[in-house]
Amino acid sequence: VSMGSLVGSTNSCDGLEVRSFGPLGGSDVFVARVDGCQDAATASVRWVSQVGGTDADRATAMAVGSDGSIYVAGTTRSNDLPSRRPWIQGRFAAASPLVSVGDAFLVRLTSDGELTACTYLGREGDEVIRSMFVEDDGSLVVCGHTTSQVFQTTEGAFQREFRSASVLVPDGFLARIEPDLSRFRWSTLYGGQSADWFLCVRPRPGGGYVCGGWHASVDLPMPDGREATELNGLRDAFVVEFTRDGSSLLDVWSFGGAGFDQVTDLVVHSEVESGAGRIFVTGWTNDGQSFPSSVGEPGRSREQFSDEAFVAELGAEGELLRSRVFGGAAEDHPKSVCIDRTVEGRPELILVGDSRSDRFPGNGKGLLGPVAVQGFVLGFDLGLESTELGERFRFARMSRPRCVQSTADGLVIAGWAVGLRTNRLVQLGAAPGSDSVEGFLLGFAR
Repeated sequence: VSMGSLVGSTNSCDGLEVRSFGPLGGSDVFVARVDGCQDAATASVRWVSQVGGTDADRATAMAVGSDGSIYVAGTTRSNDLPSRRPWIQGRFAAASPLVSVGDAFLVRLTSDGELTACTYLGREGDEVIRSMFVEDDGSLVVCGHTTSQVFQTTEGAFQREFRSASVLVPDGFLARIEPDLSRFRWSTLYGGQSADWFLCVRPRPGGGYVCGGWHASVDLPMPDGREATELNGLRDAFVVEFTRDGSSLLDVWSFGGAGFDQVTDLVVHSEVESGAGRIFVTGWTNDGQSFPSSVGEPGRSREQFSDEAFVAELGAEGELLRSRVFGGAAEDHPKSVCIDRTVEGRPELILVGDSRSDRFPGNGKGLLGPVAVQGFVLGFDLGLESTELGERFRFARMSRPRCVQSTADGLVIAGWAVGLRTNRLVQLGAAPGSDSVEGFLLGFAR
């Protein structure tokens, strides 16, 4: 891509010109614009902005509007962020002694990196915004989880009451926020008496807003009077679709094996013929033998620390239409999924994540060491059959990709790595050390 925006957390921006907002200290959030990424000879950082208070601040999600506005979400323990009116919440509120994460926050920057809005979001407990996107009208849709018993909800929302039986376990939340971060258009909770986390959200053409994550509640709210689903294991993966005004449910999918399962990301593919949005999810399970797999070989894992990846398509009646489990003998964790087009124009699911397995799918030639973690990128057609795309990131001692996007020129993957070493490395900041943690952008041409 010719330009893009990165987001992350840092305690050092040595070697780069940085504009700062807030007193900074501990770890702070950074946003960078990188130009000329099609050619290693011309790639350069156009600007970097840091935002933070005097305590720990961590970025968790990012979205870019059609007008170029950049939105960043995160968690903070700082009581002195550079909050600006109009705001949803001007002060840090996580006062409970049980708080471990702090409040969520949202900031908005211009396409040139200037801060225009900053607000806290949360009450007495912990809040984390895990995913968000910008609607066509500029409003922001965010999801995450909270342990606050008085989390901000709005009149007419589907669930206004915090239902968890303990302040130590969260409910999920979904909200739509004005472009200037001044107020909620609507905000709703979702969950039962145990822990329920939303980790990703996407819009569905012809439908509502689709959230994915995991749940341990056996009394989840269900649409149309359906009985609450039973757990298959200790916690199941789930996907919940809300109406566009957050007032009711359209569908709930819950699935998994006999252990731990979670959806880490999802993507909606809109079919031109029908206008319907097909929902594809990815995540991991630690009991691949019992996970419902209908494509390819069944899963192998049934041990702690031997998580296997899965990819699945959801059906129209709250079921899995098709699913596939894959992985090696150690931990395999997909982190992000998108839909790309092959050179022939066929849609293809692209998954990125990290793996400790020496027999993970793809054409990698083995790990760099017995405890190394390597990134991966894999392709599947919409029937979940493997495609030719399969690569292990072998340019670092450790690499952890965190997001993937499809562009007009190919795939762009962002993440972090330790011990970067490649003859195709474009140095944008300070020279990496052998043990330094560095952010990276990785481009795959079609």
